[in-house]
Amino acid sequence: MNIKHRRKYEMLLRVRDFGNTHHAAFSESIAGQQAFAAVRAAVDELAGFDLAKLSASISRRADGTRAARTALRELLGHVSHLAKIFRAGGLETPSFELPKSRSDHDLRMTGRQFARDAKALASEFTAHGLAPSRIARVTTAFETAIRDRGNGRGAHLAARLQIDVLLKKAHLDVQRLDVIIANGIDADAPMRAVWEHVRRIEERRHRRTVGAEVAPTAVSTAVSRAA
Repeated sequence: MNIKHRRKYEMLLRVRDFGNTHHAAFSESIAGQQAFAAVRAAVDELAGFDLAKLSASISRRADGTRAARTALRELLGHVSHLAKIFRAGGLETPSFELPKSRSDHDLRMTGRQFARDAKALASEFTAHGLAPSRIARVTTAFETAIRDRGNGRGAHLAARLQIDVLLKKAHLDVQRLDVIIANGIDADAPMRAVWEHVRRIEERRHRRTVGAEVAPTAVSTAVSRAA
């Protein structure tokens, strides 16, 4: 979750706890019970979207793509260099020219082409640790890494959109509870004061101190309990 999502989620947690603590006060308010039930369900669903893990997974995929790209570039460089050595020794070989572009597409196409062309001299390339099957395998690993990264980004976007939807819907339930607590139940002044604190979305303010980095002001999220 991003910072805005987290603040709203923390508010929903407090609202859920408020509903559990003051359950008896809403025993005759069907609308109030329904609203608190909806908030509890939203909290459970939001907890299921572990964006921290998803973001870390995307980061690992990005690192994997970089590693696969580097491995393929280095391998193709060795193949191209070895082909030049063969030609200098009088052996006729395909060109094995490296792509001028550094695009992933051209790199993949070159990997496939090298794997095919190397088959004509499979024994020579294999003897130097550059078997056609290895070229094909490293190229496939790079293609897979690119595809996995794309899938990860799609999953990340879908999760973020779902969180937006859940938070908006839950906020409407909190607004319903505003009306119910103000008008629909016999709430005392302390309970209303606690509610006003609970349902507020905390704003993290920053202050600058001499000789120190800008740091967030500590904000307590403890919920006062009505007597």
